[in-house]
Amino acid sequence: MSIKFKSPTGSEYTITPRLSKRGGWVVTRSTTGKEEVVSKLLVDRTLGRLNSAEVIPFRGIHYTVAIEQAVLFILIGSIHINPFTKTYSLR
Repeated sequence: MSIKFKSPTGSEYTITPRLSKRGGWVVTRSTTGKEEVVSKLLVDRTLGRLNSAEVIPFRGIHYTVAIEQAVLFILIGSIHINPFTKTYSLR
């Protein structure tokens, strides 16, 4: 089951669960069709950082924009995005 979402800048992405042992997701940028793998480990590690009260700067989750946007989408119920200080924190 694929889900489409837009980043705050308007870029469109499609995220699909990855059916492998390790799990995770595949995120595809609609304009280029390029696929990136988002590991479950990265999502879990990011949630752990947030749960330990860490404030994460933009591009501090991953340097690839598509991967960072996918992690934000997956954790949207747990993450607060501050556009003024350009940081992420626990909601």
